[in-house]
Amino acid sequence: MPGIFLQAWHELHFISSSNSIWHIIPFSVLWTVWLRRNEVVFGNKVVDVIQIFFLARTRLACWFKEVYPASDISREELIANPYLAEKLKLFRNYSKAKTAWEPSPVGYLKLNVDSSISRGSSLGGVSGILMDNGGSCLGSLSERIGNGPPTLSELLALKTGLKWYFEDANSFESRLIIESDSEAAVDWVLHPEKSPLLYASLVKDIEKTINDNHVMIRRSPRGFNVEVDSLVKRGIG
Repeated sequence: MPGIFLQAWHELHFISSSNSIWHIIPFSVLWTVWLRRNEVVFGNKVVDVIQIFFLARTRLACWFKEVYPASDISREELIANPYLAEKLKLFRNYSKAKTAWEPSPVGYLKLNVDSSISRGSSLGGVSGILMDNGGSCLGSLSERIGNGPPTLSELLALKTGLKWYFEDANSFESRLIIESDSEAAVDWVLHPEKSPLLYASLVKDIEKTINDNHVMIRRSPRGFNVEVDSLVKRGIG
């Protein structure tokens, strides 16, 4: 059956060598269905068609970004509309011009936060690392969260990081810079009117904490968050 599906897929008229994302779609669908099948058979889970659809789209976007990391489209945009990938000029360029961590200005501390979803997508986690402008680690956090869309997880990482800093780790007099590699999450906090209604309350809570405490929020390139990403994966692994 999978062989017939793959053969039929590649015979479709819109599949061409230039439409790279369409070649990934059947594999993301089959792998997602296979993983869910195992959860149903061996884990007494139920079939959730909406969740399968979402997980297949998420896996497609993640795989595409791994193959084409130099593409200037975010993972969240690809999940919402995979067709956007057709308009890109794609190069398998794995070199990154700048991936090293950048120190914060004097008088500031920097908190880098990130989120991750486990391979089976039944667990998620958020983590953060607090550093001074000399690169010394002053503290870290790692918490598990439930399943959900990637952007929701990134928003929860921001909220959890801010809560941890101001309630549990606030023995510092320096001002705070918080960074996330999620373009959508940072943009929504800076411009709450752009956020979807579903996330409006969460975004406003984050915005209020940032404004009340004079926090700077910035987006960091994916490579900047390697250490935080490793921490969050260990936390949910």
